Amino acid sequence: MKLHERSEMTKVLNKETSEAILRRFEWYITVQVKRQISCYPSLAHPSLLDLEIDEFVQRVRIKLWRMWERENILHPYSYIRRIVHSEWIDMLRQQKHTLPLSAAEDYEEWHYPEVKGYRREAVRDPADEIEQQMEARAFLDEVVRTVLALPPRQRQAMICSLYDKADDLAQLISAFKAHKTDIEAAYWPAEKAEKQLLQASLAAARKTLAKNLTCRWRDCCS
Repeated sequence: MKLHERSEMTKVLNKETSEAILRRFEWYITVQVKRQISCYPSLAHPSLLDLEIDEFVQRVRIKLWRMWERENILHPYSYIRRIVHSEWIDMLRQQKHTLPLSAAEDYEEWHYPEVKGYRREAVRDPADEIEQQMEARAFLDEVVRTVLALPPRQRQAMICSLYDKADDLAQLISAFKAHKTDIEAAYWPAEKAEKQLLQASLAAARKTLAKNLTCRWRDCCS
């Protein structure tokens, strides 16, 4: 995302209340939480797998809300992923009452170098970087496929929403072009009433997106 685009995004986010922002990213938080749990069941204490998804989501929402109250977040999607990783590690530690702090840190560093990097500087394996980049591209491709399969109104609303919020707009445009879809002319209707009507389709679109993406990634990781 270019500097002026980041600035514009910051202005938009500043105008919204923290609660409104959380509602806007609720679907993405849910996708990341379900994906985290379903992709790494062997690393979690069995009781963690039985936790209500809502509880995990709520913990992420609270941390995101607190951070948003203190500072601007230019890359919310990346930030949410980091919070999900961090919260999961904390929940694992709570389940492992007999695990010393030093052992828990070793566990975290071994399985989650990206979480360690979030909290303090860490040396990362280039192979891990490449793997994560490939995973991110694969996930974006699944997002695009799912969005394009939505009903027309929901698809249009979701594309406009993604276009507004993309951390890397060029990457998003390229991902859609790979599926022969040009989104560079994706704009919300200029007429306020028409825009509100189209935005009303977002809730259903996000629900479908979260459900389908979670199912696909669970199947992929099982």
